[in-house]
Amino acid sequence: MKPLVSSKIIPFFYILFGIVFVFVPRLPLSDIKESISDSTDILEGLHRIIGVMFFVFGVLVSRISVVSTNVYRLLNSTFIFIFILISSIGPIFYYTVPTRPIELLIFSGINISFVLIYIWEREQ
Repeated sequence: MKPLVSSKIIPFFYILFGIVFVFVPRLPLSDIKESISDSTDILEGLHRIIGVMFFVFGVLVSRISVVSTNVYRLLNSTFIFIFILISSIGPIFYYTVPTRPIELLIFSGINISFVLIYIWEREQ
């Protein structure tokens, strides 16, 4: 059985962004800091929580693929659904935040590419 591409790329991405959100929460806030200066501490805490969720999700997907590739293949449709939901959050926030940070659309595009990777793996 060939190793799955998504089992290496997707956990790496989410673990990397989880580390960034946990240890450097001001970095994702750098473009919207001027418009909401009074609630920056709350947003830093929220980014740390999101970072922990990203990190846990990356480790979970990695462990599932290491323990059983059959279970990982069976969860393919579930992962597609999850990534479609995650990628729909970015454009919603993009149009609600007054400064319109482009990072939200880039993150959605990356998640859509993960959906395409899962669809490609399902067809193999």
